[in-house]
Amino acid sequence: MRVESIGERIKVRADFEGAKVTPLLFRRNGRKHKVEKVNLRWEDREGGRKLHYFSVSVESGDVYQMHLDSADLSWHLDFVMLES
Repeated sequence: MRVESIGERIKVRADFEGAKVTPLLFRRNGRKHKVEKVNLRWEDREGGRKLHYFSVSVESGDVYQMHLDSADLSWHLDFVMLES
Protein backbone atom coordinates (compact mmCIF):
# COMPACT_ATOMS: atom_id res chain seq x y z
CA MET A 1 0.00 0.00 0.00
CA ARG A 2 1.37 3.41 -0.99
CA VAL A 3 0.63 6.59 1.01
CA GLU A 4 0.38 9.97 -0.74
CA SER A 5 0.10 13.27 1.11
CA ILE A 6 -2.54 15.53 -0.47
CA GLY A 7 -3.40 18.61 1.59
CA GLU A 8 -6.10 20.11 -0.63
CA ARG A 9 -9.55 21.57 -0.13
CA ILE A 10 -12.39 19.45 -1.54
CA LYS A 11 -16.16 19.45 -1.97
CA VAL A 12 -18.01 16.83 0.05
CA ARG A 13 -21.61 15.69 0.20
CA ALA A 14 -22.33 14.72 3.78
CA ASP A 15 -25.19 13.73 6.06
CA PHE A 16 -25.64 15.83 9.20
CA GLU A 17 -27.77 14.05 11.77
CA GLY A 18 -27.79 15.71 15.16
CA ALA A 19 -24.15 16.14 16.17
CA LYS A 20 -22.98 13.30 13.88
CA VAL A 21 -21.45 14.08 10.48
CA THR A 22 -21.02 11.34 7.84
CA PRO A 23 -19.27 12.00 4.52
CA LEU A 24 -21.06 10.30 1.61
CA LEU A 25 -19.33 11.49 -1.56
CA PHE A 26 -16.43 13.77 -2.50
CA ARG A 27 -14.83 15.18 -5.64
CA ARG A 28 -11.14 15.17 -6.42
CA ASN A 29 -9.51 16.00 -9.77
CA GLY A 30 -12.92 16.07 -11.46
CA ARG A 31 -13.82 12.55 -10.27
CA LYS A 32 -16.53 11.59 -7.81
CA HIS A 33 -15.58 9.15 -5.06
CA LYS A 34 -18.41 7.37 -3.25
CA VAL A 35 -17.67 6.65 0.40
CA GLU A 36 -18.29 2.94 0.92
CA LYS A 37 -17.34 2.89 4.61
CA VAL A 38 -16.35 5.28 7.36
CA ASN A 39 -13.52 3.36 9.02
CA LEU A 40 -12.80 5.76 11.84
CA ARG A 41 -13.87 9.20 13.05
CA TRP A 42 -12.28 11.44 15.66
CA GLU A 43 -12.09 15.08 16.73
CA ASP A 44 -9.15 17.36 17.44
CA ARG A 45 -8.58 21.04 18.10
CA GLU A 46 -6.26 23.45 16.38
CA GLY A 47 -6.25 26.68 18.35
CA GLY A 48 -9.93 27.52 18.83
CA ARG A 49 -10.99 25.46 15.80
CA LYS A 50 -12.68 22.09 16.16
CA LEU A 51 -11.67 19.62 13.43
CA HIS A 52 -13.68 16.48 12.62
CA TYR A 53 -11.48 13.78 11.06
CA PHE A 54 -12.59 10.79 9.00
CA SER A 55 -10.84 7.76 7.56
CA VAL A 56 -12.99 6.51 4.67
CA SER A 57 -12.80 3.69 2.13
CA VAL A 58 -13.99 4.33 -1.43
CA GLU A 59 -15.17 1.96 -4.19
CA SER A 60 -11.61 1.41 -5.51
CA GLY A 61 -10.40 0.15 -2.12
CA ASP A 62 -8.30 3.28 -1.51
CA VAL A 63 -8.48 4.80 1.97
CA TYR A 64 -8.61 8.58 2.39
CA GLN A 65 -8.21 10.75 5.46
CA MET A 66 -10.23 13.97 5.38
CA HIS A 67 -11.34 16.55 7.87
CA LEU A 68 -14.09 19.10 8.32
CA ASP A 69 -13.08 22.43 9.85
CA SER A 70 -16.05 23.50 11.96
CA ALA A 71 -14.93 27.16 11.97
CA ASP A 72 -15.73 27.69 8.29
CA LEU A 73 -17.30 24.31 7.35
CA SER A 74 -14.54 23.61 4.82
CA TRP A 75 -13.47 20.06 3.93
CA HIS A 76 -9.83 19.10 3.41
CA LEU A 77 -8.25 15.93 2.02
CA ASP A 78 -5.15 15.06 4.04
CA PHE A 79 -3.78 11.89 2.44
CA VAL A 80 -4.65 8.69 0.62
CA MET A 81 -3.49 5.11 1.05
CA LEU A 82 -3.65 3.62 -2.44
CA GLU A 83 -4.69 -0.01 -2.80
CA SER A 84 -2.65 -0.57 -5.98
